[in-house]
Amino acid sequence: MASALVDAGRFVAGLEVDAAVAKGSDPGRPNDEPRGRAIWWPLPGVGDREMLAALVVADSAEGHRTAANALARAVDAEVRARLAASRHRLVPSRSGRRTVPHAWMGALESADPLLPATTHPEKLTALTDRVREWVAAGADRATRTRLCLRVHEPPARSRNPDAAWRLELLAQDADEPSLLVPLADVWDDRTLFGAGALHELLGQLGRTARLAPELSGLLDEAQPTELVLDTTTMLRFAAERIEPLAEVGVAVLLPSWWSRRARVALRAKAKSPASPPGAVEGSAFGMDALVSFTWEAALGGRKLSSTDLVRLEEAAAAKAEMVRLRGEWVFIDPDDIANLIATVGTEGEAGATDLLRAGLGLDDLGAPDGLEVDGVVATGWLGNLLDDAVAGTITPIDDPPGFNGALRPYQQRGVAWLAFLGRLGLGACLADDMGLGKTCLLYTSPSPRDS
Repeated sequence: MASALVDAGRFVAGLEVDAAVAKGSDPGRPNDEPRGRAIWWPLPGVGDREMLAALVVADSAEGHRTAANALARAVDAEVRARLAASRHRLVPSRSGRRTVPHAWMGALESADPLLPATTHPEKLTALTDRVREWVAAGADRATRTRLCLRVHEPPARSRNPDAAWRLELLAQDADEPSLLVPLADVWDDRTLFGAGALHELLGQLGRTARLAPELSGLLDEAQPTELVLDTTTMLRFAAERIEPLAEVGVAVLLPSWWSRRARVALRAKAKSPASPPGAVEGSAFGMDALVSFTWEAALGGRKLSSTDLVRLEEAAAAKAEMVRLRGEWVFIDPDDIANLIATVGTEGEAGATDLLRAGLGLDDLGAPDGLEVDGVVATGWLGNLLDDAVAGTITPIDDPPGFNGALRPYQQRGVAWLAFLGRLGLGACLADDMGLGKTCLLYTSPSPRDS
């Protein structure tokens, strides 16, 4: 468990007063002067609670304390061992008397965790208090009220890449997650959370500002309820802060489209006659035929207009990472937009098999680096074939000759799909969890050569 926490970076440098030394176990030091001990503390998150509970043998205050101390010792030993193996130094060596912070950093990487006996006791106490406060600010705590941040996108009419995103503050009941109320109601005492919730929420606001400095403006208000961010700051916040905030129990609620947002991509538009030009041996289709196609820009399966391309070009020139197209926010890479616009309208040529593979997401047709290919649209016989492949409109087949048994309907469709791909010259495999009955699909004919 200690190794898992260290792998995840969930540990923090700590400082405490060693009680045994403070009682006079060091002969050269008066009994009333403390001795500092540097330690690497575990800093688990909300998602680690079940794992931590497995360490507790006795469900009592003493049992919890025993488990916590054991984990702390294991984490401290793990970090020190890795520092020693890597030969990494936290602070450079220096001559003369070291400051208390420098001595603390040295003890964190040393085999001996104790700070020098000559450390100034008052400065040691002051640093210990500051470190304890710092560690507590990032620690997860079991609270009844949880702080949530809900992200509201700019109004639909706004197309400005620097438009304002509104970050609304909410309070959530830890036992009833469905209970979410605006923080404004908590400040006005219009909820059932009670006065204790205010103390919990203020503490979580402080941790939020520490982990996400771009939200520090929340602490400038006596009763913060929301914060406005520009698009660039919002993107940085969403990319870098959500996971650390979740580890200390602060949830971020993003718009529903955020996790399934579409991307601007290229799409091949091909034209083919009503019937294939010929058939290759063993195939019912002319899959060796070369087909001409034209590149076009697409978003979520829809072709982008020239007006849309102008908006993309303007956003790329402004170095924006998001742009609103057709009513939805789209992530873009400004460096790739120039390549995309330069490619749109150019022509290419590819085999029908390659176009079919591209339609299934298995080929990029030689598109410029950094640009995705969002399928193929075609007319004529190739269009009909693509419709069959993508939509899966394959006619089930009867039991194969020589098969001693009866295929179920879903197995008939599976055999038909494999046969269809085989006629196109495409390989296929059955995954373990497809449920097509692989045992039934492997049979032996009278001739071993035909097995």
